[in-house]
Amino acid sequence: TQYNINSMAKLSYAWLLALTVWTFESETAVALLVGKRRPIIPFIGRGAISSSAAKLQLRASNNIHANNDEADDADDIKVVQGNSPFYSAAQSFGNLVFTSGQVGFAPGTRTLVEGGIGPQTRQTLENLKAVLEESGVASLDQVMKTTCYLEDIADYDAFNQVYLEYFSKEVKPARVCFGPGGLPLGALVEIDAIAVSSS
Repeated sequence: TQYNINSMAKLSYAWLLALTVWTFESETAVALLVGKRRPIIPFIGRGAISSSAAKLQLRASNNIHANNDEADDADDIKVVQGNSPFYSAAQSFGNLVFTSGQVGFAPGTRTLVEGGIGPQTRQTLENLKAVLEESGVASLDQVMKTTCYLEDIADYDAFNQVYLEYFSKEVKPARVCFGPGGLPLGALVEIDAIAVSSS
């Protein structure tokens, strides 16, 4: 056991010495070897200072590149403002388009269409289609995912009947649909989407 402990100590000392030779001048390493100086934690000598300075310079350079990349990314974001002072109607990055939730407002107004869940669902999807078209999405076939919010989950079947008129292809978008209640301005349905633009 004593032999193993001594061996481990010697290996540790050899490792420390190797690091010291790499970090400090060779004279310091020799002094340590003959026992004239106590070991010092490596990476605080001149070599370490130079290394730290290089790391700081590299980090600063990376930050500059990162800031430039962020500026480039900002240029890639396209916005459809819409009529709300609180949020954009849609934003796109690259060819991905993310819309805000749309409700069944009659075109050019902030008044919900009448007639219940069916007409509101149809108008909501028309409004969603208009926002997507303005964002460069040519067709609802390019919608990848929708999130659908119902004021009353009991309207689920009636909602689906109209929804399937707009998404009639065999391969349909991924979807989340639930009934949280409390939709804005008394709306019965709200839908947002993620789509792929044509541009």
